[in-house]
Amino acid sequence: MKNPPNLERLSNLQMFVQSAELRILGIHSRLTLEVSCQLSNIARGSCTLSFHPVDAIPLHALGKIEVPIHRPVMHGDLSITRSLFDLLRHELRHVTSRPASIVLALAEEIAVTSLGDLWLDKTTTLTVRDMSVILPLV
Repeated sequence: MKNPPNLERLSNLQMFVQSAELRILGIHSRLTLEVSCQLSNIARGSCTLSFHPVDAIPLHALGKIEVPIHRPVMHGDLSITRSLFDLLRHELRHVTSRPASIVLALAEEIAVTSLGDLWLDKTTTLTVRDMSVILPLV
């Protein structure tokens, strides 16, 4: 597949939180925070993030994002500290005038067209290096 002219390289994914739910899984009551987001730097894209609390985060990655080639729906599995997990679980309950936003720093760049469409030649797995969260207060 030939690359279109004017591809822009992105080193992060920016998204707005649409909904969040706490899942308590199995007999051992493993907690997962499932967050559905609308991508803001990729046109017509969405992302579901599964946050898992851990005692220690691996040094080089919080987790992975799976990006299918034929659907604009990404899914990420991320490990975050228990304190951040608890903070997100608490803060995402509040209704505010604007949605919370999440920015995921990627270890590798992805390409978008001048129209903001994701440009892939195969299903891709991206490594998430870091994460920022913006929580509106008023």
